[in-house]
Amino acid sequence: FFSISVVFNACKKKEDPAPEDTTITVTENITSNTTWLASKTYVINGEIYVDGCTLTIEPGTTIKFGTNGVIYFGYTGNTTLIAEGTAEKPILFTSSATSPVAGAWVGLWFYSHTLQNSSMSYCKVEYAGTNDWGAISLIGCKMTINNCTVKNAKTLGIDSENDSDFMSFNNNTISDCGTHAMQIQPKTIQKLGNGNVITCASGYGIEVAGGAYNSTTANTWKKQTVPYYVTGTISIDGNLSIEPGAIFKFSADRALEIGYYANTLFTAIGDNDNRITFTTSATNPAPGGWNGIVFYSYTQNNSKLDFCNITYGGYNGDSNDANISLNDVNGITISNCNISYSQAWGIYK
Repeated sequence: FFSISVVFNACKKKEDPAPEDTTITVTENITSNTTWLASKTYVINGEIYVDGCTLTIEPGTTIKFGTNGVIYFGYTGNTTLIAEGTAEKPILFTSSATSPVAGAWVGLWFYSHTLQNSSMSYCKVEYAGTNDWGAISLIGCKMTINNCTVKNAKTLGIDSENDSDFMSFNNNTISDCGTHAMQIQPKTIQKLGNGNVITCASGYGIEVAGGAYNSTTANTWKKQTVPYYVTGTISIDGNLSIEPGAIFKFSADRALEIGYYANTLFTAIGDNDNRITFTTSATNPAPGGWNGIVFYSYTQNNSKLDFCNITYGGYNGDSNDANISLNDVNGITISNCNISYSQAWGIYK
Protein backbone atom coordinates (compact mmCIF):
# COMPACT_ATOMS: atom_id res chain seq x y z
CA PHE A 1 0.00 0.00 0.00
CA PHE A 2 2.78 2.37 0.82
CA SER A 3 4.46 1.95 -2.54
CA ILE A 4 1.18 2.48 -4.36
CA SER A 5 0.52 5.67 -2.44
CA VAL A 6 3.91 7.01 -3.45
CA VAL A 7 3.24 6.28 -7.09
CA PHE A 8 -0.07 8.09 -7.02
CA ASN A 9 1.40 11.17 -5.30
CA ALA A 10 4.29 11.35 -7.72
CA CYS A 11 1.96 11.27 -10.70
CA LYS A 12 -0.41 13.95 -9.36
CA LYS A 13 -0.36 17.05 -11.63
CA LYS A 14 0.87 20.25 -9.97
CA GLU A 15 -1.22 23.38 -10.46
CA ASP A 16 0.51 26.37 -12.08
CA PRO A 17 0.92 29.34 -9.70
CA ALA A 18 -1.45 32.27 -10.28
CA PRO A 19 0.18 35.03 -12.37
CA GLU A 20 1.50 37.90 -10.27
CA ASP A 21 -0.41 41.16 -10.61
CA THR A 22 2.19 43.73 -11.72
CA THR A 23 -0.24 46.70 -11.78
CA ILE A 24 -1.24 48.25 -8.48
CA THR A 25 -3.96 50.89 -8.27
CA VAL A 26 -3.19 53.17 -5.34
CA THR A 27 -6.43 54.23 -3.62
CA GLU A 28 -5.39 54.91 -0.02
CA ASN A 29 -3.14 57.61 1.45
CA ILE A 30 0.38 56.57 2.43
CA THR A 31 1.12 57.19 6.11
CA SER A 32 3.81 54.59 6.89
CA ASN A 33 7.20 53.97 5.32
CA THR A 34 6.65 52.44 1.90
CA THR A 35 8.73 51.32 -1.07
CA TRP A 36 7.41 51.22 -4.61
CA LEU A 37 9.06 48.48 -6.64
CA ALA A 38 10.40 48.60 -10.18
CA SER A 39 8.65 45.29 -10.87
CA LYS A 40 5.25 47.01 -10.46
CA THR A 41 3.36 49.74 -12.28
CA TYR A 42 1.45 52.06 -9.94
CA VAL A 43 -1.76 53.77 -11.08
CA ILE A 44 -3.21 56.85 -9.35
CA ASN A 45 -6.62 58.12 -10.44
CA GLY A 46 -7.37 60.65 -7.70
CA GLU A 47 -5.79 62.50 -4.77
CA ILE A 48 -3.16 60.60 -2.79
CA TYR A 49 -1.48 62.09 0.30
CA VAL A 50 1.97 60.93 1.39
CA ASP A 51 2.18 62.19 4.97
CA GLY A 52 4.33 61.57 8.03
CA CYS A 53 6.50 58.89 6.43
CA THR A 54 9.12 58.10 3.79
CA LEU A 55 8.17 56.98 0.30
CA THR A 56 11.05 55.34 -1.55
CA ILE A 57 10.69 54.66 -5.27
CA GLU A 58 13.07 52.17 -6.86
CA PRO A 59 14.96 52.99 -10.08
CA GLY A 60 12.97 51.96 -13.15
CA THR A 61 9.54 52.30 -11.50
CA THR A 62 6.59 53.62 -13.54
CA ILE A 63 3.77 55.63 -11.96
CA LYS A 64 0.75 56.42 -14.15
CA PHE A 65 -1.92 59.01 -13.40
CA GLY A 66 -5.53 59.38 -14.46
CA THR A 67 -7.13 62.73 -15.26
CA ASN A 68 -7.47 63.76 -11.60
CA GLY A 69 -4.31 62.02 -10.44
CA VAL A 70 -2.08 63.95 -8.02
CA ILE A 71 0.26 63.18 -5.12
CA TYR A 72 0.45 65.63 -2.21
CA PHE A 73 3.64 65.27 -0.16
CA GLY A 74 4.11 66.60 3.36
CA TYR A 75 0.79 68.35 3.84
CA THR A 76 0.47 67.79 7.59
CA GLY A 77 3.33 65.53 8.74
CA ASN A 78 7.09 65.37 8.15
CA THR A 79 7.58 63.52 4.88
CA THR A 80 10.50 62.39 2.74
CA LEU A 81 10.44 61.35 -0.91
CA ILE A 82 13.40 59.36 -2.18
CA ALA A 83 12.87 59.00 -5.94
CA GLU A 84 16.39 58.32 -7.16
CA GLY A 85 16.59 56.60 -10.50
CA THR A 86 19.63 56.11 -12.69
CA ALA A 87 20.49 57.08 -16.24
CA GLU A 88 19.75 53.49 -17.30
CA LYS A 89 16.67 53.12 -15.11
CA PRO A 90 14.84 56.45 -14.74
CA ILE A 91 11.67 56.76 -12.69
CA LEU A 92 8.68 57.69 -14.86
CA PHE A 93 5.71 59.81 -13.75
CA THR A 94 3.29 59.95 -16.67
CA SER A 95 -0.31 59.86 -17.86
CA SER A 96 -2.28 56.64 -18.10
CA ALA A 97 -4.00 57.92 -21.25
CA THR A 98 -3.37 56.08 -24.49
CA SER A 99 -2.68 59.36 -26.29
CA PRO A 100 -1.71 61.82 -23.53
CA VAL A 101 -1.75 65.58 -23.94
CA ALA A 102 -0.30 68.38 -21.81
CA GLY A 103 -2.16 68.59 -18.50
CA ALA A 104 -3.43 65.01 -18.67
CA TRP A 105 -2.92 64.72 -14.89
CA VAL A 106 -2.55 67.21 -12.05
CA GLY A 107 1.06 66.83 -10.90
CA LEU A 108 3.36 66.35 -7.89
CA TRP A 109 2.81 68.84 -5.05
CA PHE A 110 5.30 69.26 -2.20
CA TYR A 111 4.07 71.12 0.91
CA SER A 112 5.89 72.66 3.86
CA HIS A 113 6.31 69.39 5.80
CA THR A 114 8.37 67.91 2.97
CA LEU A 115 11.81 67.45 4.53
CA GLN A 116 15.01 68.80 3.00
CA ASN A 117 16.41 65.29 2.45
CA SER A 118 13.72 64.70 -0.18
CA SER A 119 15.27 64.04 -3.56
CA MET A 120 14.30 63.46 -7.17
CA SER A 121 17.06 62.34 -9.51
CA TYR A 122 16.83 60.76 -12.94
CA CYS A 123 13.05 61.17 -12.92
CA LYS A 124 10.84 61.90 -15.91
CA VAL A 125 7.68 63.93 -15.31
CA GLU A 126 5.51 64.35 -18.38
CA TYR A 127 2.04 65.57 -19.41
CA ALA A 128 1.21 67.05 -15.99
CA GLY A 129 0.11 70.41 -14.58
CA THR A 130 -2.91 72.71 -14.56
CA ASN A 131 -3.66 76.25 -15.67
CA ASP A 132 -2.48 77.53 -12.27
CA TRP A 133 0.12 75.01 -11.09
CA GLY A 134 3.23 73.38 -12.46
CA ALA A 135 3.88 69.75 -13.23
CA ILE A 136 6.02 69.90 -10.06
CA SER A 137 4.89 72.43 -7.44
CA LEU A 138 6.92 73.36 -4.35
CA ILE A 139 4.78 75.08 -1.71
CA GLY A 140 6.93 76.17 1.22
CA CYS A 141 9.64 73.50 1.13
CA LYS A 142 13.20 72.76 0.02
CA MET A 143 14.35 69.68 -1.88
CA THR A 144 16.86 68.36 -4.39
CA ILE A 145 16.05 67.99 -8.09
CA ASN A 146 18.93 66.78 -10.26
CA ASN A 147 19.19 65.03 -13.63
CA CYS A 148 15.42 65.14 -14.14
CA THR A 149 13.31 65.72 -17.24
CA VAL A 150 10.07 67.72 -17.19
CA LYS A 151 8.18 68.06 -20.45
CA ASN A 152 4.74 68.67 -21.94
CA ALA A 153 3.45 70.56 -18.90
CA LYS A 154 0.10 72.32 -19.19
CA THR A 155 1.67 75.64 -18.16
CA LEU A 156 4.72 75.75 -15.84
CA GLY A 157 7.19 72.92 -15.66
CA ILE A 158 8.23 73.69 -12.07
CA ASP A 159 6.40 76.10 -9.79
CA SER A 160 8.05 77.39 -6.60
CA GLU A 161 5.76 79.18 -4.12
CA ASN A 162 5.70 80.40 -0.51
CA ASP A 163 9.42 80.75 0.22
CA SER A 164 10.31 77.44 -1.43
CA ASP A 165 13.84 76.70 -2.59
CA PHE A 166 16.10 74.01 -3.98
CA MET A 167 18.82 72.24 -2.06
CA SER A 168 20.37 71.47 -5.43
CA PHE A 169 19.24 71.91 -9.04
CA ASN A 170 21.63 70.63 -11.71
CA ASN A 171 21.58 68.87 -15.09
CA ASN A 172 17.81 69.12 -15.52
CA THR A 173 15.96 69.32 -18.83
CA ILE A 174 12.70 71.25 -19.14
CA SER A 175 10.91 71.57 -22.47
CA ASP A 176 7.56 71.91 -24.26
CA CYS A 177 5.78 73.74 -21.45
CA GLY A 178 2.67 75.82 -22.08
CA THR A 179 4.17 78.95 -20.52
CA HIS A 180 7.41 79.51 -18.61
CA ALA A 181 9.63 76.56 -17.80
CA MET A 182 9.83 77.64 -14.16
CA GLN A 183 8.45 80.17 -11.72
CA ILE A 184 10.84 81.03 -8.86
CA GLN A 185 11.76 83.75 -6.37
CA PRO A 186 14.89 85.94 -6.41
CA LYS A 187 16.67 83.99 -3.65
CA THR A 188 16.15 80.77 -5.61
CA ILE A 189 18.07 81.95 -8.67
CA GLN A 190 21.42 81.20 -6.99
CA LYS A 191 20.36 77.54 -6.60
CA LEU A 192 19.97 77.07 -10.35
CA GLY A 193 23.24 75.30 -10.95
CA ASN A 194 25.10 73.85 -13.90
CA GLY A 195 24.13 71.73 -16.89
CA ASN A 196 20.45 72.68 -17.05
CA VAL A 197 18.95 72.63 -20.55
CA ILE A 198 15.75 74.66 -20.76
CA THR A 199 13.84 75.39 -23.96
CA CYS A 200 10.73 77.56 -24.25
CA ALA A 201 8.53 79.17 -26.85
CA SER A 202 9.32 82.78 -27.72
CA GLY A 203 8.51 85.15 -24.88
CA TYR A 204 8.98 82.56 -22.15
CA GLY A 205 11.83 81.40 -19.96
CA ILE A 206 12.32 81.40 -16.18
CA GLU A 207 9.78 83.64 -14.46
CA VAL A 208 11.15 85.46 -11.40
CA ALA A 209 8.62 86.97 -9.03
CA GLY A 210 9.44 90.18 -7.23
CA GLY A 211 11.06 90.07 -3.83
CA ALA A 212 14.27 90.44 -1.87
CA TYR A 213 17.72 88.92 -2.11
CA ASN A 214 19.54 89.29 1.22
CA SER A 215 22.81 87.43 1.68
CA THR A 216 26.21 88.45 2.97
CA THR A 217 27.54 85.22 1.47
CA ALA A 218 28.76 85.69 -2.08
CA ASN A 219 26.44 84.07 -4.60
CA THR A 220 26.15 84.02 -8.38
CA TRP A 221 23.10 84.17 -10.61
CA LYS A 222 24.09 81.90 -13.48
CA LYS A 223 23.41 82.15 -17.16
CA GLN A 224 20.74 79.67 -18.23
CA THR A 225 19.70 78.60 -21.73
CA VAL A 226 16.67 80.93 -21.59
CA PRO A 227 16.21 84.48 -20.23
CA TYR A 228 14.97 85.34 -16.75
CA TYR A 229 11.60 87.12 -17.01
CA VAL A 230 11.27 89.42 -14.00
CA THR A 231 7.63 90.15 -13.16
CA GLY A 232 8.17 92.07 -9.90
CA THR A 233 10.74 94.55 -8.60
CA ILE A 234 13.80 92.83 -7.12
CA SER A 235 15.77 94.38 -4.25
CA ILE A 236 19.34 93.21 -3.68
CA ASP A 237 21.24 93.66 -0.42
CA GLY A 238 24.43 91.75 0.32
CA ASN A 239 26.91 90.16 -2.06
CA LEU A 240 25.89 89.09 -5.55
CA SER A 241 27.47 88.62 -8.95
CA ILE A 242 25.90 87.96 -12.35
CA GLU A 243 27.45 85.38 -14.65
CA PRO A 244 28.51 86.48 -18.16
CA GLY A 245 25.80 85.96 -20.76
CA ALA A 246 22.84 86.07 -18.37
CA ILE A 247 19.72 87.82 -19.70
CA PHE A 248 17.11 89.57 -17.53
CA LYS A 249 13.88 90.86 -19.07
CA PHE A 250 11.68 93.07 -16.90
CA SER A 251 7.94 93.67 -17.00
CA ALA A 252 6.56 97.19 -17.16
CA ASP A 253 7.04 99.35 -14.06
CA ARG A 254 9.56 96.92 -12.54
CA ALA A 255 13.11 97.65 -11.42
CA LEU A 256 16.33 96.17 -10.07
CA GLU A 257 17.06 98.00 -6.79
CA ILE A 258 20.51 97.60 -5.24
CA GLY A 259 21.94 98.54 -1.85
CA TYR A 260 18.95 100.19 -0.19
CA TYR A 261 19.09 98.54 3.26
CA ALA A 262 22.59 97.09 3.76
CA ASN A 263 26.15 97.21 2.43
CA THR A 264 26.00 95.63 -0.99
CA LEU A 265 28.63 94.44 -3.43
CA PHE A 266 27.02 93.96 -6.84
CA THR A 267 29.06 92.91 -9.86
CA ALA A 268 27.75 92.21 -13.35
CA ILE A 269 30.90 91.54 -15.36
CA GLY A 270 30.44 90.09 -18.81
CA ASP A 271 32.81 90.01 -21.75
CA ASN A 272 32.67 90.98 -25.38
CA ASP A 273 31.21 87.61 -26.42
CA ASN A 274 28.96 87.13 -23.38
CA ARG A 275 27.42 90.46 -22.51
CA ILE A 276 24.98 90.62 -19.60
CA THR A 277 21.60 92.01 -20.63
CA PHE A 278 19.01 93.98 -18.63
CA THR A 279 16.05 94.97 -20.80
CA THR A 280 12.28 95.00 -21.24
CA SER A 281 10.20 91.85 -21.64
CA ALA A 282 7.84 93.59 -24.07
CA THR A 283 7.31 91.83 -27.37
CA ASN A 284 7.81 95.16 -29.15
CA PRO A 285 10.46 96.98 -27.07
CA ALA A 286 10.11 100.72 -26.57
CA PRO A 287 11.80 103.26 -24.27
CA GLY A 288 10.34 103.15 -20.76
CA GLY A 289 9.46 99.47 -21.01
CA TRP A 290 10.75 99.00 -17.45
CA ASN A 291 12.11 101.22 -14.68
CA GLY A 292 15.81 100.45 -14.89
CA ILE A 293 18.62 99.67 -12.40
CA VAL A 294 18.59 101.82 -9.27
CA PHE A 295 21.67 101.96 -7.03
CA TYR A 296 21.28 103.31 -3.48
CA SER A 297 23.69 104.61 -0.84
CA TYR A 298 24.70 101.23 0.60
CA THR A 299 26.17 100.20 -2.75
CA GLN A 300 29.89 99.58 -2.15
CA ASN A 301 32.34 101.46 -4.35
CA ASN A 302 33.88 98.24 -5.73
CA SER A 303 30.56 97.36 -7.39
CA LYS A 304 30.86 97.14 -11.15
CA LEU A 305 28.94 96.92 -14.43
CA ASP A 306 31.17 95.77 -17.27
CA PHE A 307 30.17 94.59 -20.76
CA CYS A 308 26.48 94.97 -19.98
CA ASN A 309 23.52 95.96 -22.16
CA ILE A 310 21.01 98.13 -20.25
CA THR A 311 18.23 99.09 -22.64
CA TYR A 312 14.61 100.30 -22.92
CA GLY A 313 14.34 101.41 -19.28
CA GLY A 314 13.91 104.79 -17.70
CA TYR A 315 10.39 104.78 -16.37
CA ASN A 316 10.25 105.59 -12.66
CA GLY A 317 7.48 108.13 -12.71
CA ASP A 318 9.68 111.00 -11.52
CA SER A 319 12.57 113.21 -12.65
CA ASN A 320 15.08 110.39 -12.12
CA ASP A 321 13.85 108.43 -15.13
CA ALA A 322 16.95 106.58 -16.37
CA ASN A 323 18.32 103.22 -17.41
CA ILE A 324 20.73 103.55 -14.47
CA SER A 325 19.97 105.76 -11.46
CA LEU A 326 22.63 106.52 -8.83
CA ASN A 327 21.15 107.77 -5.56
CA ASP A 328 23.83 108.97 -3.11
CA VAL A 329 26.22 106.33 -4.41
CA ASN A 330 29.83 106.88 -3.36
CA GLY A 331 31.59 105.38 -6.35
CA ILE A 332 30.79 102.59 -8.81
CA THR A 333 32.50 101.40 -12.02
CA ILE A 334 30.55 101.35 -15.28
CA SER A 335 32.63 100.32 -18.28
CA ASN A 336 32.18 98.82 -21.76
CA CYS A 337 28.40 99.04 -21.42
CA ASN A 338 25.68 99.72 -23.99
CA ILE A 339 23.18 102.07 -22.31
CA SER A 340 20.47 102.94 -24.79
CA TYR A 341 16.80 103.60 -25.57
CA SER A 342 15.95 105.07 -22.18
CA GLN A 343 12.73 107.03 -21.86
CA ALA A 344 14.77 109.89 -20.38
CA TRP A 345 18.35 109.72 -19.03
CA GLY A 346 20.87 107.04 -19.81
CA ILE A 347 22.52 107.54 -16.39
CA TYR A 348 21.11 109.87 -13.73
CA LYS A 349 23.13 110.87 -10.70
